[in-house]
Amino acid sequence: MVYWTEVTISDGLMPQEVSNCYSKSFDSDKMLDAMALMEQLRKRKYDGGEGIYFINMCSENPDQVGRMGVSAAGADYKWMKRRTDELRYPKRNEGTDQGAERETKAEN
Repeated sequence: MVYWTEVTISDGLMPQEVSNCYSKSFDSDKMLDAMALMEQLRKRKYDGGEGIYFINMCSENPDQVGRMGVSAAGADYKWMKRRTDELRYPKRNEGTDQGAERETKAEN
């Protein structure tokens, strides 16, 4: 799906900017068509000075089987607020000369 916003100036005694949002849907096998539309919109914006902004494309995987996120994790995954795995997150200042050196510098 391609989205874009067109900003125009309204007529009348008190001209105001009017924003209109648009979208165009494409089949999943029509990526080149979607990119061509985006290119045309950008060309109109830069060459013609039209008020076209926020040109973007968004898509979803049509072959997605489950919900994205946690359901994609393995069966052995257990969520924890804080990991205690010392191999991944070693404790600071424990068993290293650098940690002791930092502590003595801070004390002085």
